[in-house]
Amino acid sequence: MNNDEPQEIRRQRIDEWENLDENGYRYHKSQWDTPKQSTIAFENFVSKNISKSTQIIDMGAGAGASTAYLASKHRSVHFTCFDYSNELTALGRKIAQDKRITNLTFNQGDWFNLNQTNQFDGCISLQTLSWLPDYEAALLEIFKKINPTWIGLTSLFYEGTLLAASKLRSMKNKKAFTTSILYQLSADFAKEKDTFW
Repeated sequence: MNNDEPQEIRRQRIDEWENLDENGYRYHKSQWDTPKQSTIAFENFVSKNISKSTQIIDMGAGAGASTAYLASKHRSVHFTCFDYSNELTALGRKIAQDKRITNLTFNQGDWFNLNQTNQFDGCISLQTLSWLPDYEAALLEIFKKINPTWIGLTSLFYEGTLLAASKLRSMKNKKAFTTSILYQLSADFAKEKDTFW
């Protein structure tokens, strides 16, 4: 996190997730009936990892529509929707019960203050990380407290040029290898390259 940013930018913004109005409820309910294309693409991308798992947690799952889609495609895997909002987890829990989805549960909690667990072999998060004020602290909580076998994340809402860094660290023969990649992405580049996606 950049400590030079004003406090109001660093602080977690939760007002969009609490006290939902009629439009907010309609938005979250409609996703249960018509999955977003990004959810369908994500399922295709992580399908092999999901099939090798027994329990997966979705961090920042909201009312759980995306997670419910994954649960419908992988009935032998149990999914837990985890979100900060009591209102959204209650809504998702009710919809899942009404639809009789048995491999989906909901837990309310704070991503920045997780309980230690070894329950989950997979951890996903769709379109959430970019909303958090400190994505590094959020990721560290996952690594330290959940420690899953695999992680699948999507989160990119920006139409300008991005400078991105990826660090991949793997353990092979009890030796750690770290690879760093620095690259620049722009909306123009994505439009020019039909194989970019």
